Amino acid sequence: MVPNAILQRVRSRLHRVVAMGGAARLTAVALSAAGAAVAADRLWFLPGWLRLGLLVAIAIGVASVVWRRLVRPLRKPLSDHDVANFLERRLPALNGRLLSAVDGIALSDRDTAAIAAAIPETGERALVPASRLPRLVTIAAIAIILALGIAVISPSFWRDGLARLMMPLSNHDWERGTVLAAAVERAVVATDEQVVVTIKRDHGPAGAVRLAWDDGHGNGAARQLSGSSGPWRQAIPLAPGVWNLTITGDDAHPIRLSALVVERPRLNRADATLTPPIYSGLPTQSLSSPACQALAGSRLDVRFTIGVPSGRTVVGVSARFGTASLPLRQVDDAWVGTTSIAQSADLIIEATDGDGIAMLPAAKFPVTVEPDRAPSVSLSGPRAGESVGPRAKVALTVEASDDLGLGNVELTAAVAMPNVAASEPRALLHEDIDGRRSLQRRVELVIASLAGPGGSITLVGRATDRNDVTGPGVGTSAPLILKVVAEDDIRRDLERQLSEARDRIVQARSALVPGLTDAAKLATSARAASQDAARAAETLARVLRRWNENALEAERIAPAAEAQKAI
Repeated sequence: MVPNAILQRVRSRLHRVVAMGGAARLTAVALSAAGAAVAADRLWFLPGWLRLGLLVAIAIGVASVVWRRLVRPLRKPLSDHDVANFLERRLPALNGRLLSAVDGIALSDRDTAAIAAAIPETGERALVPASRLPRLVTIAAIAIILALGIAVISPSFWRDGLARLMMPLSNHDWERGTVLAAAVERAVVATDEQVVVTIKRDHGPAGAVRLAWDDGHGNGAARQLSGSSGPWRQAIPLAPGVWNLTITGDDAHPIRLSALVVERPRLNRADATLTPPIYSGLPTQSLSSPACQALAGSRLDVRFTIGVPSGRTVVGVSARFGTASLPLRQVDDAWVGTTSIAQSADLIIEATDGDGIAMLPAAKFPVTVEPDRAPSVSLSGPRAGESVGPRAKVALTVEASDDLGLGNVELTAAVAMPNVAASEPRALLHEDIDGRRSLQRRVELVIASLAGPGGSITLVGRATDRNDVTGPGVGTSAPLILKVVAEDDIRRDLERQLSEARDRIVQARSALVPGLTDAAKLATSARAASQDAARAAETLARVLRRWNENALEAERIAPAAEAQKAI
């Protein structure tokens, strides 16, 4: 009976020691590993994939402890032979007697007494002392106490920490005293704009908030935002590139944003071909810029290229002439379009890239419509208001010109007689022109065929150009009015003018006398005499012309002709 009793007590003692030691190790390992993982997450806010890795590592460690320290030692029952062998090693004084009893060999009373004498008075505790068990239990107890203390002081440590550890891929977060929210108003901005960050405090007391930025190449800065309650709106001028923005404050999660600063699309080159309207006869011009002066009806063919930084693309290109959209098509790397010019306007070219960054300012090319001037017409020969006789044949010159070419030229005469209604203008000349830019025609007016004494003849020259777009342009001369009078009246008028010419000659001679007597006055005298002589010559020429046109007596005007030659 002694061997069976001692074997049972030792077996139970071994089981308890193994179970308690394994449980203590399991408690210590599980709490310390979980606490370390939660503390690391609390300090560095570990990403989900790393928390998942820690959870797997902790699970493997716990499973290893359970297997090595609990399952494997306890799953195989200890036989009497195993316990007897253990006791024989612990108590050499048994000298194999216990193994013999377990093997069924009958022992003598002496051997039985020897076995009983070899067993210590403290029994199974002395045989299975478990010297490391108190230390393991103490460590486990300390771990439990620390865990409970942390739970009391900071309930969110275990609540949020274990939730984040056990569900690593969830969105569960630590309970924060401060919660910030931030956003970039525009994730992509142009170099002439600023990156604008809006920040607000969703939760927590007022406190400092810091904004930092860097481009990953050592360039960056930081600033503490003014005020402590927010909200904030910060504009930051940044160079081209990708910028990382970080917003921090109190225990709030750092907010990380990014912004891209790029150069705007630019107009690399723009040229044009200007084709004037056909009527002008002007050649096609190649222009280095679409800005130009053109005739209405001209065609402007535009070609331009848009440049963007490497890695960027142009997704929208448009053009308009005035308020009308200009259809564009892409040819290789250029855009081309055609417009007809009807009035002065600006050709405006716009472009945007894939992020909506526009070319600013838009390219503007003023196109000015150059007016097609109306033809000019003049009449020369007789003076306006000049009197003519009924037998007169007056020489009249019609001169017309146009900057781009004449279409036709005409001369009309409107006759008015006393107490008679004015007649419709009568065409004395009408000629279609082949586009020449100037023309001169001489017309002889037979007064007798137009009007009699007392009447008046109004002569008007008219010319048109070949403008078939905005014209034709029409030009008229100043009216030239001739008065038809009796020959006696003509004769008296001309004789009066001859007398005036004679007086001018006398004045010229008198003005020359002081210079002949005083050399110092010669230049002044000569100039005054020359002016009087020129006026006399002009008057004589006019009198001779009119005398001949009016078919007056040739012998009476002969002395005047001789005098004109002398002058």
